[in-house]
Amino acid sequence: MFEQLKIYNFRGISSGRLSDLGKVNLLVGPNNSGKTALMEMLYLTAVSGRPCSLESASTNKSLNARVPVERDFLGLQPLPLLWRRHGEPEKWENPSGSVSDAKALYYRLSLGEDHFLNDFRLIPPPSGEIEFGGFPREDLSTLSLFKLESSKEIPFELVEPYLGSDLEIEEHLISYLWYPPFVWRQKGLAVWALKGKEPDPGRILFFDFLTVHEHFQQEFFDFVFHNVADWEEKISESMAKIFPEMDGAQVTLKVHGKIKGMVTGYVKFPGQLPIPIDAFGDGARHVFKVLAALLALTKLTGDNHTCLRATCLRATCLRATCLRATCLRATCLRAT
Repeated sequence: MFEQLKIYNFRGISSGRLSDLGKVNLLVGPNNSGKTALMEMLYLTAVSGRPCSLESASTNKSLNARVPVERDFLGLQPLPLLWRRHGEPEKWENPSGSVSDAKALYYRLSLGEDHFLNDFRLIPPPSGEIEFGGFPREDLSTLSLFKLESSKEIPFELVEPYLGSDLEIEEHLISYLWYPPFVWRQKGLAVWALKGKEPDPGRILFFDFLTVHEHFQQEFFDFVFHNVADWEEKISESMAKIFPEMDGAQVTLKVHGKIKGMVTGYVKFPGQLPIPIDAFGDGARHVFKVLAALLALTKLTGDNHTCLRATCLRATCLRATCLRATCLRATCLRAT
């Protein structure tokens, strides 16, 4: 679990620090106070799980680094997901890099004279070492971040100008982002450091209004279907607890008939044909999306995981969805 966060130039935050982060599970604050930015930094650090080496053209140093996985737990591309939620294209149209024949990423940034990251490469591990065959060309338009693994070998030029001289670099994971719309005043780098135990990057998701409105990715459905027993039965039971009118119904997931690569939910009552979950309104669809994802995640995570407690997630899911359903019903009653 992450415990501390130090920030430099991420989106609308020029600098900041949070301590005792591991004790926080609810963020409340006025508009434009950085709540979403905080969640985005946690998400990007946690989902960065593809190993590589960072090499700078100005030195002979090689540092262990990681970039975001190609798809998160829900089958979504991490950075494009965040770009889209802020009104940016899902693909970076003019990225400041290239892909070499050896499938390494090569970047040229304008960060000031003799900057360590003016000219650098992200090099994949040797073939056969792990199941990672290098960087595909698509990564150029969907990547703009790497995370350095905790090490005393990180040069001060990569730390002190951004995070100060008092940062214990051997205890922090430091992330660097160079996508201009996500950098304070769209110039230079956004940098942040997190202290704490890393979660499994393959078990990370980011829920927002876009995620709950869209259908599930086929990749997510296939994985959960073959790895989580009684998944649909658990969804059905939970939905009935929140929406009594669904008592006795079976909730299933099937490939969307009109949108390729997407899976959607259906509700089937005995003796009746299946009804799309969307026919039950926005509240039911949102609750279904949250339940389907978190029930799968808690089953795969288990109660012994240090970063995500299944019991806590189940309780949070039930409380949040019950509150959501109650609010929606109250709104409908007032409207009528």
